[in-house]
Amino acid sequence: MSATRAKKVKMATKSCPECDQQIPVACKSCPCGYIFISRKLLNAKHSEKSPPSTENKHEAKRRRTERVRREKINSTVNKDLENRKRSRSNSHSDHIRRGRGRPKSSSAKKHEEEREKQEKEIDIYANLSDEKAFVFSVALAEINRKIINQRLIL
Repeated sequence: MSATRAKKVKMATKSCPECDQQIPVACKSCPCGYIFISRKLLNAKHSEKSPPSTENKHEAKRRRTERVRREKINSTVNKDLENRKRSRSNSHSDHIRRGRGRPKSSSAKKHEEEREKQEKEIDIYANLSDEKAFVFSVALAEINRKIINQRLIL
């Protein structure tokens, strides 16, 4: 029984000044023909009709807060500070910087790696005594034997 009854929903309504009929707020016009003007349009029309003074015009135009700009004082102290800041930034540019994004070609990187290998291929065991070489070889053999004897489950 309660399902057949229609629920009364209270809507936001406004009354038409000409016919005093209640109309939903979302409607822009009344069935009698009266057209409701929104506040935005009303304010826009008022501003077109009466141009505001120069002070009010500037305030009306400026809606967002603007960034506060500091005035630079022309002095030798400020110039010295700027020069110091610039000299620091130049010293950082001397270091090799990696480019951002995908590299264009890997050939340059390969050349660098080859140069590094050639420089690093100096035999560090050339000056090693025979006794030390024997100790190292025994240690390596022991490590290899332990690795081979392990049962690895793959």
